[in-house]
Order: sequence, then C-alpha cells, then structure tokens
Amino acid sequence: MLKKLSKLSWYFKERAVINIIALIILLIVNFITIAGPLVLGAAVDSISTGEITTKLLMSYVLRLSVLAVSEYILSCIWSYILFKNARILEYRLSTYLMNKILKMPSTFFEKFSSGDLMNRASSDIESVGTFSGFGLLALFDALFYLPLILIVMGIRVSWILTLYCTIPLTIVAFMTNYAGKYIYAFFVRQQEAGSNMSAKVLEYINGVRPVRAYVLEESSLKDFEESTKDVYEKTLKAEMVTASFWPISNVFIAISYAISLICGAGLISSKAITLGDMVTFNIYLSYLIWPMYAIGEFINVAHRGAASTERIYEVLEEEDDEKIYKGRLIKDELNDIKFADYSFKYPQSKEVNLKNINLQISRGRTLGIAGRTGSGKTTLVRQLLQEYPIGSGELSVNQVNIENLLKPEFMKKIAYVSQDNILFSGSIKDNILFGNESATDKELKRAINLAGLESDIEGFSDKEDTVIGERGVSLSGGQRQRVAIARALIKDAELLILDDCLSAVDAKTESRIIKNIYEHRQGKTNIITSHRLSVLVNADKIIVLDKGAITEEGTHLQLINKDTWYAKQYRIQELEEEDDD
Repeated sequence: MLKKLSKLSWYFKERAVINIIALIILLIVNFITIAGPLVLGAAVDSISTGEITTKLLMSYVLRLSVLAVSEYILSCIWSYILFKNARILEYRLSTYLMNKILKMPSTFFEKFSSGDLMNRASSDIESVGTFSGFGLLALFDALFYLPLILIVMGIRVSWILTLYCTIPLTIVAFMTNYAGKYIYAFFVRQQEAGSNMSAKVLEYINGVRPVRAYVLEESSLKDFEESTKDVYEKTLKAEMVTASFWPISNVFIAISYAISLICGAGLISSKAITLGDMVTFNIYLSYLIWPMYAIGEFINVAHRGAASTERIYEVLEEEDDEKIYKGRLIKDELNDIKFADYSFKYPQSKEVNLKNINLQISRGRTLGIAGRTGSGKTTLVRQLLQEYPIGSGELSVNQVNIENLLKPEFMKKIAYVSQDNILFSGSIKDNILFGNESATDKELKRAINLAGLESDIEGFSDKEDTVIGERGVSLSGGQRQRVAIARALIKDAELLILDDCLSAVDAKTESRIIKNIYEHRQGKTNIITSHRLSVLVNADKIIVLDKGAITEEGTHLQLINKDTWYAKQYRIQELEEEDDD
C-alpha cells in the first residue's frame, strides 16, 4: 500500500509547508477542544459543592464561549486549507491524465476503453482526493489527538479508569483495520466493474441509432443490466462488511461507557475523583471514539487511495509519444514525401499490412489512392499521421526520416479528414473553426462554400450557429462529412489528406467539392483515397493497393487503358452512374 501511495510523494513535498500550517492549526484546535470539558467539570464541581456564584457562573460561560468561537474560526481555517489541497491534487491529476491521454498513440486506446478512462478520471481521482484530505485528517487525529486525550484523561482524572475504558475501544480500532483489508479488495473489484459499466453506457449512447435500427433495445438493456448488476453485487459485498462492522463497534463503545459508570461511581464514593471529574471524563470518552475510529478510517481510505493511485498511474506510466517533442523542426515547406521499400504491420495483426511501398509525392501534386476495402488505403495515409510505431524501410519528409521530425510542428502542416468524421457537440461554426480558431468570418464563409455546405446551412434556423449535438447527431451523414471537410480546408494546410470522406455525398456534390479543392489548393499537396474512382480522375498520380501492396500506378488515362482492376472498376462505376441518372 505505501509503495503505491509513494507515487504521490511529489505532491505532498510540494504542498508540505501549507499542509504543516493546516495541521498546526488543527493541533491548536485539539487543545481548545480538550480545554472545554475541563471548564465544564470545574463548573459542575462548583455547583455540587455550593460554591457557585453569579460572577463565577458567568466566568465559566464566558470561557466556554471564547473557546467555542476560537474553535469555530480555527476549524474553518484548517478545514479550508486541508481540503483545498485535496481539490488541488484532484485538479492536477485530472490535468495530467487528460494531457497524457491526448498524447497517446492508437495502441493505447486499444488497451483502455473510453468508459474505463472516464472512471479513472472521475471515481479514482476522487478517491485519491479523499485520501489526501480526509485521510490526512484521520492520520493526524490518530497520531496526535488520540494520545493527547488519553494523557489528559489519565493525568486530570484517573489512569486506571482510562485504561479500563479504552480497552474496548482498542478492540474497535483493530476490527476497523481488519475490515479495511476486505473493503480494499472489494473496492478494487468495484472500480473495475464501474469502468466496465461506464464503457457500456458510452457504447450504447454513441450507438443508439444502430441499436434502434436493429431493434436491439431489449438485448442491449439486458447486457447493460448485467454490468450494473456486477457493480451492484461487488458494491453490496463491501457495504455488507461495513454494515456488519458498525453495529459491533457500537456494542464495544457501550461497554466503555458501562465501565466508566461502574468504576467512576466507585471512585467518586472513595473520594478519588469528583463529580466534575466524572463529567469531564465521559466527555473525553465521547471525544475518544473518533480518533479510535480514525485509525481504521485512515487505513480504509489509504487502501482505496492506493488502489486508485495504482489505476491512475497505470495510465500515466504508459509509454507515450513524448519523444515527438524532441525531433527536428521543419522550417521549409513540405517539398517531398517519400516511401522507400516501406513495410508496416499493426501490433495486433498476424500479417504484414503494407508491403514494400515505393512512392514519392512532390509538392503541389495530388496523389489518388484506390483499392478494394481492406487493401491498405487508410493504413498508408495513417503512416504520415504516426498513429502507430513506424514500420521498416524509409518514410521521409524533405529527406528527413519522419521519426526524427518534431511531430506537433509537422502535424500543423497537415489537415486530415477521416472516414469517421468525428464532430463535437457545439455549433457548426465551432466545429469548422476547430481547424483554425483565428480564422476570420470571410475565411469561414469560404470554407463553407468550398465544402458545399452553404445551401444546407441556409436551411437551418440558426445558420452556422446551429448546435449539432453530440458527434453531430442532428446532421445527416453527408452534412457531417462536409463539415469535417470545411474544418480541414479552413486550416489551409500544406498537405491535405482526404480518407474516403465523401462516401455519403451524392455524385454531383462530390464532383463540385473535388473541383473546389483542386482550384483552391493549387500549389499544395493533396492525398485522396476513395472507393469512387471519379474522385481521382484529375489526380496527378493514382496508385492501386491490394493486400497492402501497390499493384498499379499512373495517371487516370494511363490506368484505364490497361485491362486491370482500376480500368474494370471505373467502367463498372460509370455504368452504375448512368443507371442512376
């Protein structure tokens, strides 16, 4: 447990001074708290002996009032400092976690699901915050407040009475420690089950349309109920341990009060202590319950914090793309992209996905990539995005190996439109400006026109300020694709990659968009992959992929004059378009 929690040592060192100030104030509060029963006991003795006067009574009341106000003010101060630090730790961990996630390659998201990451970023960080705030309080009270009360009880009243009455409470402390081990094990399982449930929620929310289309509401609900049942059962087991513990602990607390009553009565009869001492002792006994519990509470919170710390650092310690910030900066324009005997295999794949690719793309040229589904078109363009570790052979930009480039700066030179068309839950304008936040209204309008979106936007009541919902749920497939294209075009990058992103657009609109791109991006490099070969007709060079290898290459005119896959496929698509007309 301590080894796992030691990963947070950087934070406790950083906030050591402010935490020490909070704990010193807490210690002062403890002394004030202990002083109250002494005043009250003295008042009881004065009343029982008949020595009380109005002046003396008001003196006791004034002292108790001063102690109460002082305790309140100082408690507010230490509580604010201590729990503010806990919130700061949660904030820092959340920031680190998000920063880490944004740097991770695609392989990371094959290992961690979105729901799991959300659970680690919420529930686990909250547990760590609880440990750094409430856990620190419990530890301090167990180490300092507990012995302080015991010493005052022994010196001020009776050591024998203190010893007898604290034996049952000591048993409670050991029981809390014992129960904590089980609670820790159940907590880890509960967090894992919670991650699985969160993943299910995200899957069904994002996939609500196909779920309804295939009338799978009942089976999806049943699947979700199984995951929630798993969380329920594992949470219930932890609660059962807790529920069975507290009633037993209350029994031992009652035993302590019974011992106090029996032994205290005897000591009063023998004049060993006064009635005021007895009152003071019982108040201290009630104070003693919390620090006794605090021992076990700290252990429980520490166990949970350790489990959550391990889960958080399991993500933070994943190897990321940090090396991309140590590469070479390309100051010149992208003049040349070259693949030489380049091969690539996905980490989870048994076969080579790209085989001996030899390809050169010069500045200002457009490369078209065609091929059957699964032929490797997307895999090839993703090599430039470096979503996976680079394969074997040469992949260079301006005669520099792509692995040696400063990736953030290199990616600024690229605008990429994927097949998935990921949109955010803001407005159409917000989604387009995501490609260039500093773009002017004129540039926004131009990107909208180039992407063929102007007529669609005119049909919306709020025009480009129309909110499109999560993942663009309120837009059609073609509209989502064109918003994504406008987002790429407004960036006006040196290299534009369109990865089969016009599949949901009709042929006429597609032709218009492609024409706009060629006219608008003269002198800049483009890579376009498409199943619809009419998109590639005007490309400077076209390659055809099959099973990860280049099987054909040339211009459109060169390829259609051959009796190969491209020529046959182009003629088939021409006939299909004629039939559609």
